[in-house]
Amino acid sequence: MQKRVLKVLAILLVLVMVIGSVPVSAAKKVTATSKKKVEKALKKTKAATVTFATEQDGTIVIHSQDGKENNKKLVINTPNADIVNYGSFKSVSIVACKSYKEKGEANTLYVKDEDAQIKICKDTAAKVVIQTEKANIIVNDNALVAIDCRTEGADVDVTVADGAMVGVEVKKAADVTVEPKDESVSAIVGVENKAEGTKLTTSMPTLLETYQDMEIVANKGSEGSIFDKANDAIDVNVDNKSEEPVFVTVGGELPSTNPDNASTAAITVEGLN
Repeated sequence: MQKRVLKVLAILLVLVMVIGSVPVSAAKKVTATSKKKVEKALKKTKAATVTFATEQDGTIVIHSQDGKENNKKLVINTPNADIVNYGSFKSVSIVACKSYKEKGEANTLYVKDEDAQIKICKDTAAKVVIQTEKANIIVNDNALVAIDCRTEGADVDVTVADGAMVGVEVKKAADVTVEPKDESVSAIVGVENKAEGTKLTTSMPTLLETYQDMEIVANKGSEGSIFDKANDAIDVNVDNKSEEPVFVTVGGELPSTNPDNASTAAITVEGLN
């Protein structure tokens, strides 16, 4: 078996499918104070950064403008509103809102509001970049999501529904919590950690590869998880609270078919007596 076979497959799949291009600089800046004005700005042919700024409350739906919005960046600054987005933009910056539902096609969301609940809707692909100290992300059925943690000390909660594929890349030390929407969830969750001091708490089967020292809490539901260290010098502290063993591997080596002998290779079995 080749090394790195456990390299976080979910992350690779998500990044390949979601990240199409880097947002380009927009030539014009427009501020719109109503849904009607936003849609008018989005229908223009020239590239622009369109800021939706309003104190209006309730649910506001942003519709696709037949692809005319594709060359624009959208900035959401609607602290009292629940936003539902169907458009596909160069990028979406969530500065302020009560909640945000993503129904567009492969959008990159920059989350800057720690109180906003971010929902990636059923069958939707998106990239979510965390630029705040707290984030609450709900990934619905069959969604495909890449989460990029870039804020030191961020507290990131991810709820995963059935059939979803979620990749979490931690670039700066964060506390990441992953849990299923309910007990029947079957999903693919991968975490790649590049920051010393990160803590992962998971309540569902998770594939992890870490390049730095970190802590892991494996709760009930995480049975069968595999946590891979890039090399043997990395310290991974695992608190296994699940009902079965979880595996800590080194360099992607698979466990033995006999778990009782697994520790004789470059593998630790946590929670096995």
